[in-house]
Amino acid sequence: MSKSPDRYTLVVDHQLFHKGTYIVTLQAETGDIVEQQGFTSQATVLLLALLEHYPDYCPLEVLYAAFYALDVEDAREVIHDAIEEHTLTELLHPLRTMLYLAKPGLRAFVIEVQTVTDTGYILIPQRRVYKNKRE
Repeated sequence: MSKSPDRYTLVVDHQLFHKGTYIVTLQAETGDIVEQQGFTSQATVLLLALLEHYPDYCPLEVLYAAFYALDVEDAREVIHDAIEEHTLTELLHPLRTMLYLAKPGLRAFVIEVQTVTDTGYILIPQRRVYKNKRE
């Protein structure tokens, strides 16, 4: 039986933390597990920030604050200073690297992360129909 991707939920269970990895689960509305992927704690905080803003984009300052455990206002100041000093690319390099490293896990969920130039990032669900594994 085919199901629409709209009938699935991503679950980040903070209890499922093993050897520095959080387990993220794609669940069907029936409760069946469709897919599971492991993400580092840093990738998980970025994913959570992106999910909290979905379907809208997640601003850079929110991602930066999540990544470095800062207040959003403090992160906004750091980013503003980097823009004025033309060092934004260098400042965001570790964050962008972590998002890049998380992409294979997100692709397993049929989700892409796309840049909103100099503004933030957005999760884009790709169209793929999952099959029930019991068939």
